[in-house]
Amino acid sequence: MNESTKVQARHPYVPEGLLGLMVPYGNFAVEWEMSILMGYPNFALTTRLMSDEGADLTGRLRSYFDPARLSDAMRSFGSTPLGCVGVACSSTSYFIGREREQKIFATLEREFGTRFVWSTEAVRQALTSLGSRSMCLVSPYPHEITKRCAEYWVSLGFEVDEVIQIDSFSGGFHPIYTLTPAIVQTHLEAAVRRSRSPVVITGTGLSTLPAVIRVLRAQDRNGPPVLSANLCLAWSMLAVAADERFRAENWFTADASWLEAAIKHPRMQEFVDA
Repeated sequence: MNESTKVQARHPYVPEGLLGLMVPYGNFAVEWEMSILMGYPNFALTTRLMSDEGADLTGRLRSYFDPARLSDAMRSFGSTPLGCVGVACSSTSYFIGREREQKIFATLEREFGTRFVWSTEAVRQALTSLGSRSMCLVSPYPHEITKRCAEYWVSLGFEVDEVIQIDSFSGGFHPIYTLTPAIVQTHLEAAVRRSRSPVVITGTGLSTLPAVIRVLRAQDRNGPPVLSANLCLAWSMLAVAADERFRAENWFTADASWLEAAIKHPRMQEFVDA
């Protein structure tokens, strides 16, 4: 982001400027968690990624990264100066692949003059910053999408040591969005006990932050880093907007710089005190 954009975006509410978020419709976890991870002095404005595919899950996931739909979503921000735009959708990447997603977002960056960060790119950056080429994968997706997810990471040169499957039995309006933090925590604790590699929780619509906080607070400094899709996206967006590199060791471990403030956040109280 250039200096003139920073000046235009400054306001007492958001002294470090505005960020943009693109979120699939119905996904409430992203905004809930980002409001805790990216509060003052930043603020994220949200637009929705829409789809006409209805019950066709594969078609719906592919449509989220349709260039025309992404351009329309970007135009909904109008002339708002944004430090960067985060695209909070993981599973689409597993269908279209790394090469295609890079081309899509490079084109959008040229068209709008704004940096884009998408979920799988943020996870890749975090793993690279941690110096790791392996992971334990925690997935809430149906088995076929989990398989695509693991294959995606292997295609990028990462080793998937183990996959821990969260079966989606919530019975709510969406099989992943309505899974509770308690369910996530049970599987995350199992992953942390068994893995020496970073634990990667995929799915931006999965309610992960309370589970991540409780696991990080409980583990010692020898525990594996814990990376959720939203945690990685927040880390990467803040780094891009500030034009600086945030140490991954200070974001995904028990020494996380955001942890104390998150614990004190009013929305987190019923989870950390439970």
